Amino acid sequence: MPEGTVWLKKVNDCLVPTDEDSRKLFGSIPENVMVLTSVRTPRNPNQLRLIWHLARLVFDNTERFDSAEHVMEQIKIGTGYSVRTLLVIPGVGEVWQVRGKSIAYESMPQSEFAEWLETALDYVAADLLPGVDRDEIVKHIEELMAPAPQKRRGQKKA
Repeated sequence: MPEGTVWLKKVNDCLVPTDEDSRKLFGSIPENVMVLTSVRTPRNPNQLRLIWHLARLVFDNTERFDSAEHVMEQIKIGTGYSVRTLLVIPGVGEVWQVRGKSIAYESMPQSEFAEWLETALDYVAADLLPGVDRDEIVKHIEELMAPAPQKRRGQKKA
């Protein structure tokens, strides 16, 4: 029996593959065979883009971080979405390591991600970009995420 991830959408009372890879995998399942599924709603792609634009915005406007990934780690830790691990390092002793948890589709349900995103926006406005209004941050990011205007055919560059 084939295994893998099949992206489906609900159409009436049926689940229908959404892309060619999913159609191929779904089509390779023999007829009348029982299949075990685990249903999850995928991450809202706009919210995922927003959090990464937020990390990039903080990175571009502060000198405290090495990269947008470093900012993302700080956002996770600063919002409490993290784990602590006690490490025993020879010659140093016991050291607590704090790391952000994964926000991958498989690790965090969409409903939890949406709530965490609101907390992350509050945290960034209060602690990482103090003095910048939260609504202004969101507005700026949404402008960055907006699709570029399309040129009309025959229109020349200015």
